[in-house]
Amino acid sequence: MRLLIPILGLAGLAGCATADTAQLEAARAERDARADAELTKALKGRVQSGEPTDCITLHQARSSTTIRDRAVVYEMAGDMVYVNNFQGGCAGLNDTKAIITRSTTSQLCRGDIATVTDLVAGFSTGSCIFGDFVPYRKPR
Repeated sequence: MRLLIPILGLAGLAGCATADTAQLEAARAERDARADAELTKALKGRVQSGEPTDCITLHQARSSTTIRDRAVVYEMAGDMVYVNNFQGGCAGLNDTKAIITRSTTSQLCRGDIATVTDLVAGFSTGSCIFGDFVPYRKPR
């Protein structure tokens, strides 16, 4: 009988773990759907224009928009936009955190590392690695 009580307790914990996993997966799916919607909105009216490139020239970037923990959209001079999907995502990046890049050149390239900084608390919380830069522009 003593052995039966711990086994029942473990069975109960396993049920909780399954419920927690389902909740985490549902939350992740919701975040992914929001990120997809934000990216679709940022690229509205644009189509992919050519092959992905390894680097962009920073002084040509007019602005950047972070799409949750997934990507950054760089609006360039003219009508070109580049989307960079982080390699492996960028965990923890949200509305109160920003990516900080440091470069010794005029370019931002695949493999460069960005630091995730909490804008409220003022400290670093992680890092992200840039992937390819995919060009988009409005069709002519």
